[in-house]
Amino acid sequence: MRPAPDVAADYQLLLDIRSFQLVLSPEPRADVAFAAKLLDGNGRIVCRAHPARERHGAGDGCAGGSGGSQ
Repeated sequence: MRPAPDVAADYQLLLDIRSFQLVLSPEPRADVAFAAKLLDGNGRIVCRAHPARERHGAGDGCAGGSGGSQ
């Protein structure tokens, strides 16, 4: 991952989506694994988040585009 050259900011958050899977049955859900890096203005990593895995199902507001920002 590299910082975007046309972005002028003090810090930049880079997200690396490791896997993304939608499962529709028996219950709809999305499984997402990701990692994050925070870069300073010079492109150096100042913080790194270890890979995380999230699972969201129909009951938590993610189905059908009706959910909030999760």
